[in-house]
Amino acid sequence: MIKDPCTLEDYIESLTKLGQNRNWNTALKLFYSMRSKQIEPSLDAYRLAVFACCRGKNTEDASSLLSELKVLGYTPTIAIFNILIKGLAREKKTKEVDKLLDEMRTYGWYPWDKITYRSLIVGFARGRNFDVAFRYKAEMEAADMTGDVNMYTVLLETLVKNGLLKEAVKIEREVKGHAFEIYGALERALRKLKEAKEKDEKSVNG
Repeated sequence: MIKDPCTLEDYIESLTKLGQNRNWNTALKLFYSMRSKQIEPSLDAYRLAVFACCRGKNTEDASSLLSELKVLGYTPTIAIFNILIKGLAREKKTKEVDKLLDEMRTYGWYPWDKITYRSLIVGFARGRNFDVAFRYKAEMEAADMTGDVNMYTVLLETLVKNGLLKEAVKIEREVKGHAFEIYGALERALRKLKEAKEKDEKSVNG
């Protein structure tokens, strides 16, 4: 149970716990209730609310929250931009992503760091926009940055799910080249790829 928050710190703690429990709608309701107790949301509270919106596939409200915090005089953090970028990319809202990237330039956040690149790649992969995902992956690698376990796991999962085994095998080779520790979600993704390859070979061989 989440206790009834009374202070800003209480709200941050409750929003964090609700996010950890993937209770996005309740988190947003809690965020919007802050002013009823005369508590002004902090930048961290906005970050958690934007995260909840995006994970709940409600990027319109997330974008509104970004606009709202700027009107209030807050300077958005790069973390908030990355969260929203990933959410918009997942919903294939390429134009909105481009606008955010342009805005990030005005804050001096260019060239992109590896977290922004990973957000773009993971978001577009989850949105099945693989051409764009791989374009950003190539840009990231050209800038001498590498993906992390989560990025590779998402690429494997989404490629296999969409029947793009040739591309998934290439990612598998990269995973082995990086010598990641194979466990958890990455292990499951590799197992799914193995099963898909075996099924594909059986169908070819009749």
